[in-house]
Amino acid sequence: SRQLKTAKRISRTSIKREFVKVEIVEPKTALAEKVDVRDLSNFGFGALTEENITKYEQISESKINEQSRIPPDWSRVYAAIADMRVNGNARNAPVDTIGCGSLADLNAPPEVFRFQILVSLMLSAQTRDATTAQAVANLKTLPNGLTVESIRKTKENKVDKLICKVGFHVRKASYIKRTADILASEYGGDIPPTKEKLCELPGVGPKMAFLAMQEAWHNNTGIGVDVHVHRISNILRWVKNTKTAEHTRKELEGWLPRHLWSPLNKLFVGFGQTVCPSRKPRCLECQANQWCPVGKAVVRRRVSKSTGKSSSAVSVDSKPSVNTKRSVSIDVAPKLILAKRERKRSRTPSQSSPTRKKKLIKTESKQRRKLIKTEPQK
Repeated sequence: SRQLKTAKRISRTSIKREFVKVEIVEPKTALAEKVDVRDLSNFGFGALTEENITKYEQISESKINEQSRIPPDWSRVYAAIADMRVNGNARNAPVDTIGCGSLADLNAPPEVFRFQILVSLMLSAQTRDATTAQAVANLKTLPNGLTVESIRKTKENKVDKLICKVGFHVRKASYIKRTADILASEYGGDIPPTKEKLCELPGVGPKMAFLAMQEAWHNNTGIGVDVHVHRISNILRWVKNTKTAEHTRKELEGWLPRHLWSPLNKLFVGFGQTVCPSRKPRCLECQANQWCPVGKAVVRRRVSKSTGKSSSAVSVDSKPSVNTKRSVSIDVAPKLILAKRERKRSRTPSQSSPTRKKKLIKTESKQRRKLIKTEPQK
């Protein structure tokens, strides 16, 4: 806090240098690695204002890692997505209500709470949030609830029955049983306090380890990259055609400010569950479509269809005001849909597409052949 006050008092010419010292340089202390996710407003971004966006642009220009590629306007994209997640059509996503971080019992002892977080993460792989939540609820019906000792006393086939709807349930039942034995014998019934030790547990990978450190220990040690974070980061070109989640994590950590590592997973997962799913993304409703390559293309196509111009002639405003809740494309979306429906209703066979004409010709020829076959021979 003292460094931040000093940074505010310095002259305008040296703001950039001092700001980098405050936000970017990471002293290797336990305090610097601890970030309580619950205290971060708007997914760590703070106030969604033009001043804040400019501040983060200064961070990106400073290049946290000289070898990293800083995506342009990333702070505006982050602010737009955070606004949708807090105030817009991406709020109340499944991850917010039944995500792994909300399945553990807050009234349980700390070690039990942390174990329930770890089990939730282990069950969540290749599984929907609703199915994971139901499996965790089933495990809590065990005698004494979902604890290390209750799992150790329960047979593996019974654990398997309780989690039978999650993906790879047989394998996960074995992992949970073995993990409970390891925690009881080596860690006194608690989960390991480091990412490296967590990765040594059966069935726990880097993504689960980073998320466990954030949710269970409230330590910011890295970005938890799942399918949503990996996919959306590539769509926005925040990373350069990464093939694996680990590659995506390393590229993101190369330039993204450290205090945004923790909230990024929940931000992108909720965004991917609501506005930007892998199938049928709602680009016209997205406030970040003016910076997204896919969103720009969708807006151009829709506008070109309504105006009759070619898609290359249609321009999309790349920097609207940050306080604008809806982009221009959202306002014209209903009109475009209605116009498209009217065109479909008024379409005649002669105005149809070439493929439709070919189908009509084929059906007519088939009908002629049938008539010829059925005609009596003279």
